[in-house]
Amino acid sequence: MPVLFVVTGIFVSLAVIGQDQMTPRIDESRSAGQTKRKLTIPPPSEKAEWVDTVKIKDRDKDGIADSLDKCPDEKGVIEYDGCPIPDSDNDGLADDLDSCPTIYGLIKYKGCPTPDSDGDKINDEDDKCPNQPGVARYNGCPVGDADGDGVNDDDDKCIDVAGSADNFGCPLDQKNSSKSAKK
Repeated sequence: MPVLFVVTGIFVSLAVIGQDQMTPRIDESRSAGQTKRKLTIPPPSEKAEWVDTVKIKDRDKDGIADSLDKCPDEKGVIEYDGCPIPDSDNDGLADDLDSCPTIYGLIKYKGCPTPDSDGDKINDEDDKCPNQPGVARYNGCPVGDADGDGVNDDDDKCIDVAGSADNFGCPLDQKNSSKSAKK
């Protein structure tokens, strides 16, 4: 009795010429990263049993047949048609695990950039005052105001005496005298 097999990718069709078409069964098993498929062909009668193994081409050994794999030379996943999970920002963390998939970040921050809690553009890892806006020359801390007059010490000409911003941090009665002047 003539038998016709048609193999395309991982699909196998069986026809027994002169009888009704028979449907084969493909059983799949995985071992050591290798997918093995066993083709069981139903017998044309109770007296015979045919069993054959079909070897599927899978160059990257990701378990997806090359004929269905859009990236046959790179290990991938079925959800991406055999291609690797994308990493849109190239930070080393796949998009499906990246909390910030379009912004380069660090794995320890789930793919997001290092945080800047106080918004002073100095990231928290380098900021000695991460919850107070500051400046880089003070390691992220605000510029001091030793005399508490509201004029920061960098601009205060009388750093130890409270004064007015209009008088560069000096008392108005001093008119920026050199006795207590800082600069």
